[in-house]
Amino acid sequence: MRKLQLFFILLIGGLAVYFEFQNIKESTVLGIDPDSLSLIILGVLTFTYLYKTLMSSGETKNHKKLIPFAIGLLLLIIIFGHKVVRTYLDSSTTLFTAYNQKIGNDGGLTFDFKTNKHLKGLRVDKFSETYYWGSYTKQNDTLKLSINLDFKMGRLAIIQNDSLRFLDDSTKFDISFP
Repeated sequence: MRKLQLFFILLIGGLAVYFEFQNIKESTVLGIDPDSLSLIILGVLTFTYLYKTLMSSGETKNHKKLIPFAIGLLLLIIIFGHKVVRTYLDSSTTLFTAYNQKIGNDGGLTFDFKTNKHLKGLRVDKFSETYYWGSYTKQNDTLKLSINLDFKMGRLAIIQNDSLRFLDDSTKFDISFP
């Protein structure tokens, strides 16, 4: 039975960690996405295994029964630790925001350039929002983006007054400063 518990906690925990560390995340209107679902299942499994271990018939001396719970708890700590770090980076001071209404169906694409070289993107479509995380380097008026996207776009851009023009293609973003 413990081997089956280990298999499930490692499978679901591995999926939850994989989904959490993705640099592209899509959030649907209903909020039911694979990373949320796997995280919920991991939490339920972890604390179910703890409950089963504590309620087992007086065999508290066998600490091996706590291994599935300990692995699940460790994976939950890793996931929530990553969420805290990402939230900290996302809430840092904005250097400027670049936006283009032509990319995406409804709300376009927005890049939030942070002062700590953190880059957060948001594309709004009809029934979903897609978040992108990465970084950038700036040298004079030239930016080099290091970000994974699920569409084709250049990575080298030049700041010109109130716009950001990508060199590799014709994409142009308007810029607003805080």
